[in-house]
Amino acid sequence: MAEIFTMEQLPPAPVEEEVVVESPVDLVLQRGIAPQETGGEEDPWMRTNLKDTPGGSTAYGPLQITGKTLDDLTDKQLKIKGISKLSDEEKELVTKLKQQARLFAKHGNEQDKDWYKPRYDYGGTGDALTENEKKTYWKLGNKLFRLKAAYRNFNPDDLTPEELSIVVGDWYGKDKEYTNEYIQGVLTHLSSSKTGGMISRNPYPHNPRPI
Repeated sequence: MAEIFTMEQLPPAPVEEEVVVESPVDLVLQRGIAPQETGGEEDPWMRTNLKDTPGGSTAYGPLQITGKTLDDLTDKQLKIKGISKLSDEEKELVTKLKQQARLFAKHGNEQDKDWYKPRYDYGGTGDALTENEKKTYWKLGNKLFRLKAAYRNFNPDDLTPEELSIVVGDWYGKDKEYTNEYIQGVLTHLSSSKTGGMISRNPYPHNPRPI
């Protein structure tokens, strides 16, 4: 039988600002994906530091959301998949992050150019987000995860262990060499706190733990 724990026992979030946990998806993002993506960084609000990524990467923030991924966040696509449309705040942040992604693409590995700005290069801070924008970023992540589950005809609030692994793999990207390693890393974070103990709550408590 799956273990069910109280919200008060949850381990600390991997980012300093307060993030509201309202669904299993929030738990997966905060306790699994974010630690796997940027858990080793002093400040997760940064562009990826993987400067040798084939084709380049505009991944940004605790969840390393890319500019291309944000293209999926349209009200039309969300409506088709039964997901709530973007709020005005979310639309504004999508626009801001897409503009930043274009700057990332321009300035990445271009140290010898006169117009180069290091904050847009790999490992750079980019354009600082306000505290409200940071909270909105997590809401965008929630919608993106739900979309990826919906593309597979999965219910994001009722994923089986196998389905969770598939959606996490899709979050990382299809056909990547380290996809299986990434999935296992996320599942390990979900099953362990920072101190190595079991996390306080299975994201999908009615299902067996994924590992």
